[in-house]
Amino acid sequence: MKLHMKLLVFFCVLYLLCGRVISKDKHTRPSTSTHKPEPHQCSVQKNKQHICSCAIIHQEWILTANHCFMDYLNFENGKSINNIIQDHDILLVGTGKRYSLEAYIQYDQNFMGYRYQVDIGLIKVNGAMSLVPYNILNICNYPFVQPDMQLVAKGYQWNSGLKPRELSLKVLKNVSTFDSNFHFCTKNFEGQGMSGGPIVDGNGRLVGILRGSGTGINNKKVKLFTRISHIHTWIKSKINYYRCERQICCIFS
Repeated sequence: MKLHMKLLVFFCVLYLLCGRVISKDKHTRPSTSTHKPEPHQCSVQKNKQHICSCAIIHQEWILTANHCFMDYLNFENGKSINNIIQDHDILLVGTGKRYSLEAYIQYDQNFMGYRYQVDIGLIKVNGAMSLVPYNILNICNYPFVQPDMQLVAKGYQWNSGLKPRELSLKVLKNVSTFDSNFHFCTKNFEGQGMSGGPIVDGNGRLVGILRGSGTGINNKKVKLFTRISHIHTWIKSKINYYRCERQICCIFS
């Protein structure tokens, strides 16, 4: 009888130990999913087809390239921007969640006296998104991108199955005919569908939005990015105005 009890205790302990190992292995095994949620990244879609990348800046707000919508506005004569956005939605790749567009705001050409085309559009989505890396609206003294900084461009290309693409880039200097206070440049690269996508620094902070290719000094082809530090004040002012106009508490200073 004593032997039976000892054997019973032995197998119980063995079972508990093995169970813990199996349980630990099960929960720590990396996911094999090819579409994991990506910080900042999202997809602007028309009829469930990817047309441009976009960057999440707040639970309800997104940045993208303005030409993504203006191209359709110019092509579909007679339609207003409100008609155009009804045909589009935002997809959070990895979660599969879609959000309709509540409002679309273009960058003001003459905001605070600036007259440079920055190719930026601000999107208000219906509902609150769950995938939010951080709220850039609460950041003061937004980091200014310097020449030779190493950055990473993110986005999705056309006909890629929405597989996230990342490119390591270095900020160029003295190559652009554009004012460096508003834009920064990197070497040119092929990336149709990546327009409007985020570019982040080594700390994962969103520092720019891809606007497309351009011609720099000596006819050198470059990729142009709008600086978040340049449009940060504009973003806050537009969101504050939108919220206050609807009698929602204005929380951004």
